[in-house]
Amino acid sequence: MKRRYEWTVRLWNDLARLADDQGLPDRVVSALYAAAVGEVRRTTYQQDEGLSRDQAIRDIQALTRAGLLKPRGNATTRVYVLAGTATEITQAASAAVRGPGRDPYATP
Repeated sequence: MKRRYEWTVRLWNDLARLADDQGLPDRVVSALYAAAVGEVRRTTYQQDEGLSRDQAIRDIQALTRAGLLKPRGNATTRVYVLAGTATEITQAASAAVRGPGRDPYATP
């Protein structure tokens, strides 16, 4: 549980820095985080952040143009997954909190 918490905090902070470096609004971090743990839909992002439909579309388009999200599917089935630097940040956060492997069959 501790590693999951550490991963979440590190990932969120790293994604916030990335958004800031790209000149994107702070609110897009929630979209990036959702994509990091699976995928993000425009409607979900819109509801989570309390945005208008047009604001959510503009944010997702900005993330896509920046190469941080990649669309999958069409129309009502469209979702967005991480791409580019955002993927690398997610992998680095995982590597940073991953502890040494433990042999489950080793005798104590």
